Amino acid sequence: MEFRFSQVFHECILDGLRNVIGESGTKAVLFEIELDRYIEDPRGLHVDLYAIFKEGAFTLEKVIVKELFQRLNLAYDEKSSSDFAGCVSQARELFMKTRKEDRKRLMMCNPQLKTIKTIWPNNSTQISFVVVDSSMSSEYPQNFVCVFPKNLFRRNQKGNLRKSRFFRIFGEKTYRMARDLLEDTLKGETDSNAQMEIATVLKEVREQCLYATKKTSTRRQ
Repeated sequence: MEFRFSQVFHECILDGLRNVIGESGTKAVLFEIELDRYIEDPRGLHVDLYAIFKEGAFTLEKVIVKELFQRLNLAYDEKSSSDFAGCVSQARELFMKTRKEDRKRLMMCNPQLKTIKTIWPNNSTQISFVVVDSSMSSEYPQNFVCVFPKNLFRRNQKGNLRKSRFFRIFGEKTYRMARDLLEDTLKGETDSNAQMEIATVLKEVREQCLYATKKTSTRRQ
């Protein structure tokens, strides 16, 4: 997220310069300042822009900030009393907050299980699973959500399971989510070794689902 924000901010600075002073003017300014070092120091950028453009720097900065908020899909208050550095800082905070909320929502929205096969030099194959979300990206590891804790579903491993990221994400839905992910993956898996691994873990998860259901029914009675 930090990289994405820095990338967008960099683009907005360049586009702001081009829109206000043109391509040739932008090249002249970039000859005087080292743009990359201002990505984490917007106050320093303001100082140098003001040294070059004087009062005109405020107009340029307003264009940059407005473009930054727009590209990040954030609401921009043109009447804000914040200075250039303050507006950039506000945009960064809002962007981080919204992206974290979106990520959490997406992780709960469309989780899928990805099978990873690792072949060691002695020809033995290790099979592991990770939870991914295709709505985040179609590529792994960009769509990575968490490791699937396949060895923690035995009853005597319940304490360790609760410490896993998988449990922190899905909470009370952990066993049901694990069962659904494994069942969906088993339907489309063609590798026999992976099928056996999925079936083994699925059996343990189903047992835990049944145990949890019986325990809940007993409490209600």
